[in-house]
Amino acid sequence: MDFIINNAPTGLLILAGVLIVIGALLGLMRGFKRAFIRFLTVAVAFFGSLFACRYFLSNTEKVLNHPWTQKLLTLLKVTFLDQLKEQVPDAYELLIGLPVAILSPIFFTILFLVAAFVLEIVSMIIGFFAGPKRGFRLLGGVIGAVQGAVFTVAIMVPLCGLLTNAVSAIDTIEEEKDPKYDVAAVDQLAGYKEQMLAVADAPIYKLVDKYAGTPICNSLMRYEVDGKEVNIKDETDNVAKLYAHSFPLIGTDIKAYTEDQVGAMNKLVADIDDSELFPRLIAAVLNAAGNAWDKDETFLSIPAPQATEEFEEVMKELYGVLKKSTADEDKNPPAGAPAGRSVVANDFQTLVDLMDVFEKHGVFPIIDDSDAMKDKLSNDPTLIPDIRAVLKSNERYEAVCDALERAAFKAVVANYIDVPEKSSPEYVEYHNMTTDMANALNGVSEEDKQAFFDDPDQFIGGDMESALEGYGVSLDDDVMNVAKDLISDALNEEFGEKIRNGETVTAEDIEEFLARMNNGN
Repeated sequence: MDFIINNAPTGLLILAGVLIVIGALLGLMRGFKRAFIRFLTVAVAFFGSLFACRYFLSNTEKVLNHPWTQKLLTLLKVTFLDQLKEQVPDAYELLIGLPVAILSPIFFTILFLVAAFVLEIVSMIIGFFAGPKRGFRLLGGVIGAVQGAVFTVAIMVPLCGLLTNAVSAIDTIEEEKDPKYDVAAVDQLAGYKEQMLAVADAPIYKLVDKYAGTPICNSLMRYEVDGKEVNIKDETDNVAKLYAHSFPLIGTDIKAYTEDQVGAMNKLVADIDDSELFPRLIAAVLNAAGNAWDKDETFLSIPAPQATEEFEEVMKELYGVLKKSTADEDKNPPAGAPAGRSVVANDFQTLVDLMDVFEKHGVFPIIDDSDAMKDKLSNDPTLIPDIRAVLKSNERYEAVCDALERAAFKAVVANYIDVPEKSSPEYVEYHNMTTDMANALNGVSEEDKQAFFDDPDQFIGGDMESALEGYGVSLDDDVMNVAKDLISDALNEEFGEKIRNGETVTAEDIEEFLARMNNGN
């Protein structure tokens, strides 16, 4: 293999020389008139093949619906592709166009050679009727040499497309990788790049690539899906950046995540949005997953994530976010997010911001230790507010955060509070408790009303805490401490405006609120 690579420049030069010399000799034999006719048929074959590949292969729908494509996919019997086609048709179209676009230079060369052979017969027929005169042989030789150069270009186009993109991708990886994280595969890529450059640095390759290979491949190696164009050259570099930026994550246990890993994920979000393909592909997958899981169906053989009864509403809201993921520009990006970023990229940024909160609060080392996590949530007063702030910063996640707050209230408070019928003996004690809760909210002094509105934590302290404890709900419980901020916010959302405006909260208001919490509404 090394012998072939090292001698490839010489081989390419010999190939070009042979084709040009043969073309020149044939031109001398044919004379100017017939050589020119043959050159015209070769030019028609060249540009006709280029047009045909650009027109037919760039349209994913035409490629997918072609009988040959369907037969090939049937022969391959790729189960995953069948599932993808059935459950995520948009992603299927995006992915299936990739190999066609990558291989389009090879299709071009094959089509050109076939067309050139067929049109050789046409040129012979035209030449026969054009007469036997073979004057201007020297000029015919020049035209024949140009014809040989056209064949050289057509044969080298696939090499230019694949090799140039591969070298560019490796260069991108070397430029973008974090030097602190060594990945063995990069050394292998460096070795491959050295072999590739042995060919790419050859003068004949540079000449063909600069003036023909790169322009032709840039024209061919692209495809459209629903009017959106995916450029393979750009996507190759995007994949290379994604790979390079993922080095800090490769082989790193989540318990060992630091700011390096969070920084890497921030770069990955930017990489996703630099691509035309990735946001659309991710959005298509998320849409399909959200729709399937919302119906409690499997998605690509993955069952819907299960949650306890109290948190089912949270999952429903999350599925709603997934169903509305899109690669379109986010018209209302989260605070601090770059303008023009896609919705799906901003959603991923929200996830990364949550990871940043976890890193700053030291959550990663204890992420699989439930007792330690409970202690952390109980004793770190800013953790839950920081999590909530991240979710609230993205309006698409506000409903998820609200559902989480309601779920926390229901799981921790409402489950401790039995909501009795008004006609039952238990209702008297229950009504006394809701009356005390209402009095606690109504008893806020004028100067503290704005403070209550700005600081929800106060909703679950003082007289409110006494009212709940009088009914047997202990706020000293660890679980209660964990959910305290979320519970306070649920109360704030329900009654905060009334308190600030000086309106009266009644025991019946509290009872209606607790009833809704118990019913999950």
